[in-house]
Amino acid sequence: MNTLGKKISYLKHFRYYSISNITKRIPGTIWYIASRARLYRRDGVDYKLTSIASGMEFAISVMSGIIIILLFATSIISNYHFDPIILAAGFLFTGILIHPRVMNRIFRLFKVEATVFSYKNILQWLLAHMLVWILGGVLLFVIGNIITVIPIQELAYIIGVFSLVGVLSTTFFLLPSSFGVTEVGISLLLMNIVPAPIAVIISVLARILIIFYEILWATLSIYIKPQEDQLTQMD
Repeated sequence: MNTLGKKISYLKHFRYYSISNITKRIPGTIWYIASRARLYRRDGVDYKLTSIASGMEFAISVMSGIIIILLFATSIISNYHFDPIILAAGFLFTGILIHPRVMNRIFRLFKVEATVFSYKNILQWLLAHMLVWILGGVLLFVIGNIITVIPIQELAYIIGVFSLVGVLSTTFFLLPSSFGVTEVGISLLLMNIVPAPIAVIISVLARILIIFYEILWATLSIYIKPQEDQLTQMD
């Protein structure tokens, strides 16, 4: 949002992200985008800009996820005879979508004022989201070790599982955060390294804990007052 020209404090971005993130649990991605647009509207940000920026975020997330899949999940793709053309098509589509020229045309089409971004910005966003996918896999690995002992050698495999299932589950975005689809996918792939009942427990526990963390961060963000909000209250 800041790159597109809407300079807002980091604490406000954190608050809006944390609160709107909870609405992902409601069926349909539209609620997530609508809640985020409404929050940013308080700072005078056009809802169309927020919506388009959310679409860019989604494309960056998918594109970076595909890169992580190619780095960590090639064995899974090979063993399950997954068609790599699907990943290639997804990578190509998202790459075209977030191309600066394409985005500038979209901004003009919807009459949205936004600062031109560069390839450097795209690279930074991709690297940041790649780190998010990797940390998500690390989190799943740690949760798995709460239930049973998983050798550190399996960490790369679990990162691949997390990223592959995460990217594919975006196809079911009309479901409440793909609940059920993600759990089944993670369970099936984890059965290669742990017993089936353990794999199911790990996937369900991961979902429960992640939802708990989201609620926790959203609650904390409500009580975090950015400096400009404090000054407004004093006035």
